[in-house]
Amino acid sequence: MERNMNNFFVFVKIFLISSFLIFLSCANTNNLLENKQPSAKAKYIFMDNNTELYGLLDENGKEVLNPKYKHIGWMKEGLMPAFTVDEKFVIIGENGTPVKDVLFWDIPPFYTEDLLGVADVETRKWGFVDRKLDYVIKPQFEQVGYFNGEVTVAKINGLWGVINRVGEFIVDPVFSEIKGY
Repeated sequence: MERNMNNFFVFVKIFLISSFLIFLSCANTNNLLENKQPSAKAKYIFMDNNTELYGLLDENGKEVLNPKYKHIGWMKEGLMPAFTVDEKFVIIGENGTPVKDVLFWDIPPFYTEDLLGVADVETRKWGFVDRKLDYVIKPQFEQVGYFNGEVTVAKINGLWGVINRVGEFIVDPVFSEIKGY
C-alpha cells in the first residue's frame, strides 16, 4: 500500500511538471534568461543513485549541476521546472540555478493558455501568474480553479465564489462547494 502511494505521488509530481511545461510552451521566455546563464548549458538530466537527487549534464557528459533537486522536468526554451528537497517548486535555467526569484509551494494540474494558478511559498495562498511568471492576481485565496474563459472559482474564508481575471469576486464567496460553473 505504501509503495502504491509513493508511486502515486511520483506520478502527481511528473504530471505537475508536464503541465507546467505545456504552460511554458507558449511563453516568450527569452527575457527571463537574459544575463542569467553561464556558457555551460545542460543537455541531460541525471539521477545520483546514492542520493536519488537529480542534476544536469552538458552535451559531453560533464556535470553542469551537482544533484540537488528531487525532480527536474524537461527543458522548454531554456527553462525547467524542478522540485527542491523541501518540496518547493522552482523554475531553473540551463545551469540549474533559479532564473528568477520565483518559488512556489504548489501548482495545480490545470492551467489556461495564459494564466497559471500557483501557491506562494510563504503564505501558501493561491494567486495567478502570467507566462513571464509575474503575478497577475496576487496570492490571497485558499484554493483556486482554472480559468474557463473569463472566470474561475476561488475559495476564501472557507467559502467558494467566482472571480474574474483581475481577482475580483463576481459571485460572492458564500458557497461550500461549486462545480460545473
